Amino acid sequence: MSGKDKFPILPSQATKTAFEARITSAKRGHMMLKRKADAMQIRFRSIHCKILQTRNLMSDIMKEAAIAFARAKFETNADFRDIVVENISKAQVKLKLTRDNIGGVMIVEYEPIMGGLDVFQMTGLSTNGQHLNVVKQLYQEAINIIVHLATLETTHRVLNEVIKQTNQRVNALEYVVIPKLKRTVDYIKSELDEIEREEFYRLKMIQNKKHLAIAKKKKLDLEEKKEHEEKEDVIQADVGDIFEEF
Repeated sequence: MSGKDKFPILPSQATKTAFEARITSAKRGHMMLKRKADAMQIRFRSIHCKILQTRNLMSDIMKEAAIAFARAKFETNADFRDIVVENISKAQVKLKLTRDNIGGVMIVEYEPIMGGLDVFQMTGLSTNGQHLNVVKQLYQEAINIIVHLATLETTHRVLNEVIKQTNQRVNALEYVVIPKLKRTVDYIKSELDEIEREEFYRLKMIQNKKHLAIAKKKKLDLEEKKEHEEKEDVIQADVGDIFEEF
Protein backbone atom coordinates (compact mmCIF):
# COMPACT_ATOMS: atom_id res chain seq x y z
CA MET A 1 0.00 0.00 0.00
CA SER A 2 1.53 3.32 -1.08
CA GLY A 3 1.62 6.42 1.10
CA LYS A 4 -0.99 8.15 -1.05
CA ASP A 5 -3.56 5.40 -0.36
CA LYS A 6 -3.59 6.02 3.38
CA PHE A 7 -2.93 8.67 5.98
CA PRO A 8 0.60 8.85 7.45
CA ILE A 9 0.16 7.46 10.98
CA LEU A 10 1.79 5.22 13.53
CA PRO A 11 -0.31 2.07 14.00
CA SER A 12 -1.75 1.70 17.49
CA GLN A 13 -5.01 0.74 19.10
CA ALA A 14 -5.77 4.37 19.98
CA THR A 15 -5.13 5.47 16.38
CA LYS A 16 -7.42 2.71 15.13
CA THR A 17 -10.23 3.85 17.45
CA ALA A 18 -9.76 7.47 16.38
CA PHE A 19 -9.89 6.63 12.67
CA GLU A 20 -12.96 4.43 13.12
CA ALA A 21 -14.65 7.40 14.79
CA ARG A 22 -13.58 9.57 11.84
CA ILE A 23 -15.13 7.06 9.43
CA THR A 24 -18.42 7.21 11.36
CA SER A 25 -18.37 11.01 11.30
CA ALA A 26 -17.50 11.06 7.58
CA LYS A 27 -20.39 8.71 6.77
CA ARG A 28 -22.77 10.86 8.81
CA GLY A 29 -21.54 14.01 7.05
CA HIS A 30 -21.84 12.31 3.66
CA MET A 31 -25.45 11.35 4.40
CA MET A 32 -26.34 14.89 5.55
CA LEU A 33 -24.68 16.52 2.54
CA LYS A 34 -26.43 14.11 0.18
CA ARG A 35 -29.80 14.93 1.74
CA LYS A 36 -29.00 18.64 1.46
CA ALA A 37 -28.01 18.23 -2.20
CA ASP A 38 -31.22 16.29 -2.94
CA ALA A 39 -33.38 18.93 -1.23
CA MET A 40 -31.65 21.75 -3.12
CA GLN A 41 -31.93 19.78 -6.36
CA ILE A 42 -35.71 19.56 -5.88
CA ARG A 43 -35.88 23.29 -5.17
CA PHE A 44 -33.60 23.97 -8.16
CA ARG A 45 -35.85 22.06 -10.55
CA SER A 46 -38.94 23.76 -9.16
CA ILE A 47 -37.35 27.19 -9.69
CA HIS A 48 -36.27 26.17 -13.20
CA CYS A 49 -39.89 25.35 -14.10
CA LYS A 50 -41.03 28.66 -12.59
CA ILE A 51 -38.42 30.51 -14.66
CA LEU A 52 -39.71 28.97 -17.87
CA GLN A 53 -43.29 29.84 -16.95
CA THR A 54 -42.33 33.39 -15.93
CA ARG A 55 -40.36 33.93 -19.15
CA ASN A 56 -43.37 32.86 -21.21
CA LEU A 57 -45.62 35.13 -19.15
CA MET A 58 -43.18 38.03 -19.52
CA SER A 59 -43.07 37.48 -23.28
CA ASP A 60 -46.87 37.62 -23.47
CA ILE A 61 -47.09 40.72 -21.27
CA MET A 62 -44.41 42.55 -23.26
CA LYS A 63 -46.24 41.73 -26.49
CA GLU A 64 -49.50 43.04 -25.07
CA ALA A 65 -47.75 46.15 -23.72
CA ALA A 66 -46.11 46.83 -27.10
CA ILE A 67 -49.44 46.43 -28.89
CA ALA A 68 -51.18 48.69 -26.34
CA PHE A 69 -48.40 51.26 -26.72
CA ALA A 70 -48.80 51.27 -30.51
CA ARG A 71 -52.59 51.51 -30.18
CA ALA A 72 -52.34 54.40 -27.70
CA LYS A 73 -49.89 56.21 -29.96
CA PHE A 74 -52.22 55.73 -32.91
CA GLU A 75 -55.36 56.78 -31.00
CA THR A 76 -53.82 59.88 -29.40
CA ASN A 77 -51.97 60.79 -32.58
CA ALA A 78 -49.06 61.99 -30.47
CA ASP A 79 -45.61 60.79 -29.54
CA PHE A 80 -45.77 60.94 -25.72
CA ARG A 81 -42.52 59.03 -25.19
CA ASP A 82 -40.42 62.20 -25.14
CA ILE A 83 -42.87 63.84 -22.74
CA VAL A 84 -42.54 60.92 -20.31
CA VAL A 85 -38.74 60.95 -20.45
CA GLU A 86 -38.50 64.73 -19.92
CA ASN A 87 -40.81 64.73 -16.88
CA ILE A 88 -39.14 61.90 -14.94
CA SER A 89 -37.45 63.35 -11.82
CA LYS A 90 -37.08 60.26 -9.65
CA ALA A 91 -37.94 56.59 -9.85
CA GLN A 92 -41.50 55.65 -9.10
CA VAL A 93 -40.64 51.96 -8.70
CA LYS A 94 -37.97 50.93 -6.22
CA LEU A 95 -36.57 47.55 -5.29
CA LYS A 96 -36.57 46.13 -1.78
CA LEU A 97 -33.86 43.57 -1.17
CA THR A 98 -34.49 40.76 1.33
CA ARG A 99 -32.54 37.63 2.16
CA ASP A 100 -33.87 34.13 2.66
CA ASN A 101 -32.12 31.04 4.03
CA ILE A 102 -32.60 27.85 2.01
CA GLY A 103 -30.77 24.91 3.54
CA GLY A 104 -28.01 27.14 4.90
CA VAL A 105 -27.73 29.09 1.63
CA MET A 106 -28.47 32.80 1.64
CA ILE A 107 -30.77 33.74 -1.25
CA VAL A 108 -31.41 37.33 -2.35
CA GLU A 109 -35.03 38.22 -3.15
CA TYR A 110 -36.21 41.41 -4.88
CA GLU A 111 -39.56 43.03 -4.28
CA PRO A 112 -40.87 46.02 -6.30
CA ILE A 113 -42.23 48.91 -4.26
CA MET A 114 -44.37 51.57 -5.87
CA GLY A 115 -43.52 54.93 -4.37
CA GLY A 116 -43.99 58.63 -5.09
CA LEU A 117 -46.70 60.43 -7.00
CA ASP A 118 -47.74 59.45 -10.48
CA VAL A 119 -46.85 62.59 -12.47
CA PHE A 120 -48.58 61.15 -15.51
CA GLN A 121 -51.89 60.54 -13.79
CA MET A 122 -53.65 63.24 -15.82
CA THR A 123 -51.85 62.52 -19.08
CA GLY A 124 -54.20 61.90 -21.99
CA LEU A 125 -57.37 63.36 -20.51
CA SER A 126 -57.76 65.66 -23.49
CA THR A 127 -57.61 62.69 -25.87
CA ASN A 128 -58.08 58.93 -25.32
CA GLY A 129 -56.60 58.64 -21.84
CA GLN A 130 -57.89 55.13 -21.24
CA HIS A 131 -55.38 53.77 -23.74
CA LEU A 132 -52.54 55.36 -21.80
CA ASN A 133 -53.84 53.86 -18.56
CA VAL A 134 -53.85 50.43 -20.18
CA VAL A 135 -50.25 50.97 -21.31
CA LYS A 136 -49.21 52.01 -17.77
CA GLN A 137 -50.91 49.02 -16.18
CA LEU A 138 -49.35 46.58 -18.61
CA TYR A 139 -45.85 47.97 -18.18
CA GLN A 140 -46.24 48.04 -14.38
CA GLU A 141 -47.26 44.39 -14.50
CA ALA A 142 -44.28 43.73 -16.80
CA ILE A 143 -41.98 45.38 -14.22
CA ASN A 144 -43.35 43.16 -11.46
CA ILE A 145 -42.83 40.08 -13.59
CA ILE A 146 -39.28 41.15 -14.54
CA VAL A 147 -38.39 41.70 -10.88
CA HIS A 148 -39.85 38.32 -9.96
CA LEU A 149 -37.90 36.75 -12.82
CA ALA A 150 -34.71 38.43 -11.57
CA THR A 151 -35.28 36.86 -8.14
CA LEU A 152 -35.79 33.44 -9.70
CA GLU A 153 -32.73 33.81 -11.93
CA THR A 154 -30.55 34.88 -8.99
CA THR A 155 -31.80 32.01 -6.84
CA HIS A 156 -31.31 29.60 -9.74
CA ARG A 157 -27.69 30.71 -10.25
CA VAL A 158 -26.83 30.59 -6.54
CA LEU A 159 -28.42 27.17 -6.05
CA ASN A 160 -26.62 25.85 -9.12
CA GLU A 161 -23.24 26.87 -7.69
CA VAL A 162 -24.08 25.52 -4.22
CA ILE A 163 -25.32 22.22 -5.67
CA LYS A 164 -22.06 21.85 -7.63
CA GLN A 165 -19.99 22.51 -4.49
CA THR A 166 -22.13 20.16 -2.39
CA ASN A 167 -21.89 17.40 -5.00
CA GLN A 168 -18.11 17.86 -5.09
CA ARG A 169 -17.99 17.44 -1.31
CA VAL A 170 -20.26 14.39 -1.47
CA ASN A 171 -18.10 12.80 -4.17
CA ALA A 172 -14.91 13.68 -2.28
CA LEU A 173 -16.24 12.01 0.87
CA GLU A 174 -17.64 9.00 -0.99
CA TYR A 175 -14.75 8.27 -3.36
CA VAL A 176 -11.68 9.79 -1.65
CA VAL A 177 -11.92 10.47 2.08
CA ILE A 178 -13.96 7.49 3.32
CA PRO A 179 -12.06 4.89 1.21
CA LYS A 180 -8.75 6.41 2.36
CA LEU A 181 -9.89 6.23 5.99
CA LYS A 182 -10.95 2.60 5.50
CA ARG A 183 -7.61 1.72 3.90
CA THR A 184 -5.84 3.38 6.83
CA VAL A 185 -7.88 1.35 9.33
CA ASP A 186 -7.15 -1.83 7.37
CA TYR A 187 -3.45 -0.95 7.41
CA ILE A 188 -3.56 -0.37 11.17
CA LYS A 189 -5.34 -3.72 11.69
CA SER A 190 -2.78 -5.56 9.56
CA GLU A 191 0.11 -3.90 11.41
CA LEU A 192 -1.45 -4.64 14.80
CA ASP A 193 -2.00 -8.26 13.75
CA GLU A 194 1.63 -8.45 12.63
CA ILE A 195 2.79 -6.96 15.94
CA GLU A 196 0.59 -9.45 17.80
CA ARG A 197 2.03 -12.35 15.81
CA GLU A 198 5.57 -11.12 16.49
CA GLU A 199 4.77 -10.76 20.18
CA PHE A 200 3.28 -14.26 20.26
CA TYR A 201 6.35 -15.65 18.50
CA ARG A 202 8.65 -13.83 20.91
CA LEU A 203 6.76 -15.16 23.94
CA LYS A 204 6.79 -18.64 22.43
CA MET A 205 10.56 -18.46 21.94
CA ILE A 206 11.03 -17.21 25.50
CA GLN A 207 8.85 -20.03 26.80
CA ASN A 208 10.80 -22.59 24.77
CA LYS A 209 14.08 -21.21 26.11
CA LYS A 210 12.73 -21.47 29.67
CA HIS A 211 11.66 -25.05 29.05
CA LEU A 212 15.07 -25.87 27.59
CA ALA A 213 16.79 -24.23 30.54
CA ILE A 214 14.61 -26.16 33.00
CA ALA A 215 15.23 -29.43 31.13
CA LYS A 216 18.97 -28.74 31.03
CA LYS A 217 18.99 -27.93 34.73
CA LYS A 218 17.11 -31.15 35.52
CA LYS A 219 19.57 -33.12 33.39
CA LEU A 220 22.53 -31.55 35.20
CA ASP A 221 20.91 -32.25 38.55
CA LEU A 222 20.40 -35.89 37.57
CA GLU A 223 23.98 -36.19 36.37
CA GLU A 224 25.28 -34.62 39.60
CA LYS A 225 23.06 -36.89 41.67
CA LYS A 226 24.20 -39.94 39.73
CA GLU A 227 27.84 -38.91 40.02
CA HIS A 228 27.35 -38.31 43.75
CA GLU A 229 25.79 -41.75 44.16
CA GLU A 230 28.64 -43.34 42.21
CA LYS A 231 31.17 -41.62 44.47
CA GLU A 232 29.34 -42.87 47.56
CA ASP A 233 29.32 -46.40 46.16
CA VAL A 234 33.07 -46.19 45.52
CA ILE A 235 33.71 -44.89 49.02
CA GLN A 236 31.61 -47.64 50.59
CA ALA A 237 33.41 -50.24 48.49
CA ASP A 238 36.82 -48.89 49.61
CA VAL A 239 35.73 -48.87 53.24
CA GLY A 240 34.54 -52.50 52.93
CA ASP A 241 37.89 -53.55 51.44
CA ILE A 242 39.74 -51.87 54.31
CA PHE A 243 37.66 -53.70 56.87
CA GLU A 244 38.23 -57.02 55.14
CA GLU A 245 42.01 -56.51 55.25
CA PHE A 246 41.88 -56.06 58.99
